Amino acid sequence: MPAELVTKRMRQDMILEIVKSSDVHNQMELIRRLEERGITATQSSVSRDIHELSIAKVDGRYVVAVLPVHGAHAAGEAECEDSEGFVKDLQPAGPSVLVVKTTCGSAPSVRLSIDKARWPEVLGSVADDDTIFIATLGKREQVRLITRLQQFMDQPQTIDLHGEGEGSDTNQHSPHTRPFSPTTPAGV
Repeated sequence: MPAELVTKRMRQDMILEIVKSSDVHNQMELIRRLEERGITATQSSVSRDIHELSIAKVDGRYVVAVLPVHGAHAAGEAECEDSEGFVKDLQPAGPSVLVVKTTCGSAPSVRLSIDKARWPEVLGSVADDDTIFIATLGKREQVRLITRLQQFMDQPQTIDLHGEGEGSDTNQHSPHTRPFSPTTPAGV
């Protein structure tokens, strides 16, 4: 396929197909696999595509880290595909910041997916390699966000809503600590 006829969308579709169907360990390997399919791409284009497509490097290989489908917030339901397990831990840091721990290397892609979903609870976010800081307007929005994000955890956890911190047994239910799960009503 001549390079001038390949659109960005076609290249990105091929990248998704390659990443989903085989182990790709670095960008040069991905560029080589694109070339094998007749698509010429530069490293900078592939790097941007990886970011835009929410592709993360987990255990030394690229995976598609899709959380909510863009626009899913309008329907009130977050649809997800291949996302379970990326979110490992949720910890409130005061009434309007949520710290999200992810698998190593996946925080930027998970953050991008959250931002693309445009959840009304999220004011903004920043991420490093395995941690995301998400700002919410207040406690009610933070609780809704925790409920949403627990859908993407292998094992939803008990969250200390009152910040009692050290010495509190988060595995025991107290009047100030309650478990969250995808079925817990938001704002409770």
